[in-house]
Amino acid sequence: LVQVSMNLTDVDVTPMHVVYDAVVREAARFGVTVAESELVGLVPASAVGAAAADRLAIGGWSASRVLDSRLVDG
Repeated sequence: LVQVSMNLTDVDVTPMHVVYDAVVREAARFGVTVAESELVGLVPASAVGAAAADRLAIGGWSASRVLDSRLVDG
C-alpha cells in the first residue's frame, strides 16, 4: 500500500482531477491501482462538486467539506 500526499495551491492552474489522473497513470505504469483518495481540510466549491468527488474516489466525501459553504458573511 502506498500513499501519495500533496498540497494543491492553485486548483485553477492544476485542477484536482488532472492531478488524480496523473497519479492513476503513474500507478498503472507499475501495475498498481488507486483504491481511493482523501481530502484533508476544505476545498473551494469551484474545485470539486458531487460528480468530481465520485471521479476522484474521495472516501467519506461530504458537501460540508466545501470551503465556500463554511464561510460566514461578516
